[in-house]
Amino acid sequence: MAIRHRDEEDFDLQTCMVQEVPTSSASANRWYMPPEANETLSRVLVIANLSKDYAAFRRGEGSVAYVVRQIEAGLPAESFDRLKDFMGVSREALTKIVHISPRTLARRKRLKVDESERLFRLGAAFQRAVEVLGSQEAAHHWFLTPQLALENITPLEFCKTDLGVREVEDLLGRIEHGVFA
Repeated sequence: MAIRHRDEEDFDLQTCMVQEVPTSSASANRWYMPPEANETLSRVLVIANLSKDYAAFRRGEGSVAYVVRQIEAGLPAESFDRLKDFMGVSREALTKIVHISPRTLARRKRLKVDESERLFRLGAAFQRAVEVLGSQEAAHHWFLTPQLALENITPLEFCKTDLGVREVEDLLGRIEHGVFA
């Protein structure tokens, strides 16, 4: 079952494979995802978007085990800047959320496991916002706007801890289902 991405890339949900991967520089700051994705494909797409490794889909590595292996190996340090650009936030803001100093980040080629996991966690929350709100731009705006349901704290600030990320994802679930948020 092939479906169309908003930017017309083809995704096959049955085999978790991308037939066309983003190649143009114009699409470098677009968060890729199909309109309908199962939980496993969503996780793999977070890794693909962060690491620019869309070819993993072609190798048939669309599994949770693949995601775990990527996090354990450490995401490329460039993943940090990719998420920063995707979310449209400052480097300083993101270093505070991911708990990594700018100097440490500048020295690294690969992130450590805990840093990779925090970056993945934030990327997954951002992806969920894109799914629920319908666009990368709407997700960016929402992440930087204080939310009453989060005690007037921005979702980005709330994502400093795992519990905070879960609360942000729960709020997105309530928004998706029309429950008072």
